[in-house]
Amino acid sequence: MTEAKKILITSETREFFILHGADDEPMMVYCPECVGSGKFLGIEAAVEISSINVRAIISGIDSGRVHAFETTDRQLLICEASLLVYVNSEKF
Repeated sequence: MTEAKKILITSETREFFILHGADDEPMMVYCPECVGSGKFLGIEAAVEISSINVRAIISGIDSGRVHAFETTDRQLLICEASLLVYVNSEKF
């Protein structure tokens, strides 16, 4: 009797969202890292609510501790929940 051959098929998907909202107002968006919906803020609003500077926020994003994504028009949106956890866990 011959052995059955196994074939592994993998696929990659990408999601594309069109977000509409005022520049200053937070948007409710699904955050895959938080596994839930939450507010996403523009960089200016993130600086305002966190009381830390842009460089510290970008450092948190680069380390993966602050969740963020860039829109097609190159606007950076930052997950408020992960930002607040980051701010409370660090000494700034």
